[in-house]
Amino acid sequence: MNVRKAMLAVTASFIVILYVVISFPLMMIAKKLQRKHRWLVWVPLVQIVYFVYIAGKPLWMIILFLIPVFNVFLPLFLLDNILKLLKKPRWLIILFLVPGVNIFTLWYLAISRT
Repeated sequence: MNVRKAMLAVTASFIVILYVVISFPLMMIAKKLQRKHRWLVWVPLVQIVYFVYIAGKPLWMIILFLIPVFNVFLPLFLLDNILKLLKKPRWLIILFLVPGVNIFTLWYLAISRT
């Protein structure tokens, strides 16, 4: 029983740390792009809505996240728009497709100068 509690604690800690590691650079990118209400990045489901807002696209595009084929390609489309707004090369999208590297790429976008 103690092993289960320990595993649950480790898993929960990992999820919280991962959430912070992803949400903080999104907030910094929103700040770079001078978006309002940056704190909304920290609200779990609202984060998807705010991601569309950061990319500068209309909010009706959130509906596309509910369609099976579109929900795979829409984040890449939104990242492409964010890269354009930050004046970064479009080939960085390839790095977002590599698990683990995508977090470092997100931090690169947050820390680098525009």
